Amino acid sequence: MTRTDQALTGTLDSTSVDGGAATSVKPTHLAFTGTVQDNAITLSFPGGLGTVTTFTGTLTPSVLTLQIPQEDGSVAPIELRPGTLDDYNEAVAALRDQADANTAEQAQTAADQQEADQRSRQEAAITSAADTVISDHSALSSALAEPPSFSSFATHLREAENNLAAARKNAAAAGRKSDTYDACSAAYDAQSSSYDVASNGYDIDSDVSDLATAVGDIKQAVTTLEDDLAGYEDAVAGLPGFTPARRPDVSGITATVKRAATKTAAWTGTGKSYQRQMAALIKKATTVAETAQKKYCG
Repeated sequence: MTRTDQALTGTLDSTSVDGGAATSVKPTHLAFTGTVQDNAITLSFPGGLGTVTTFTGTLTPSVLTLQIPQEDGSVAPIELRPGTLDDYNEAVAALRDQADANTAEQAQTAADQQEADQRSRQEAAITSAADTVISDHSALSSALAEPPSFSSFATHLREAENNLAAARKNAAAAGRKSDTYDACSAAYDAQSSSYDVASNGYDIDSDVSDLATAVGDIKQAVTTLEDDLAGYEDAVAGLPGFTPARRPDVSGITATVKRAATKTAAWTGTGKSYQRQMAALIKKATTVAETAQKKYCG
């Protein structure tokens, strides 16, 4: 600042940290003019578009006090004291150190929050995976507790046995007929009964198809359970030390999967047993019918 009589000219250089984050410093350079009378001082700072900002204050050999308007409308005194260039540079360096420290602190806070968010997502994923495995296990256990019914197999096999008996009865009746036409007609009745046995065989095949679907559903449930369990274990491995509120019973799951394999194999074996019995009945009925046809309808 230069004084000529009562006139003042000079520049105001300041450095401050930025507003919100306080992670950088902002230098300001302003030229001013002013007047001084006794210890009263007025400084004028030209702005853009012809505007001028004026501050008043007092000046003594040891301090310059300016009355500065605040954002809330009040006015507060700011004291400026003489200092060297080195003093100013040291103050600026301290501000920059503080801004750097603020930057590092905010970066660490952001990293900590990101880590916390990631952990929260992992915990939620593990909990969800655990619930899915528990649900899969429950569904499979319920399915195994309700095995397929073989009543239709037994019904169709019994019907085939009755139709075989009818074929034999008609074939025997043909042998008792004295009239050739009547004997052949009875032989055709035996053949009709053998067709009924074959029809019962189609019914058994349909039963086996339904059984295969039920077995396939169980096997698919096992596959789903095993895949979901593997996914759960992978998720847990990614976050050591975390345990969900509900944990899958891995040993129980292993036992259930083994029981599923045993049961489905037994069910499939039972279905095949019925098929073999039906095939034997069909073969017998066909033999009875063909023999009667050759003998009495020649």
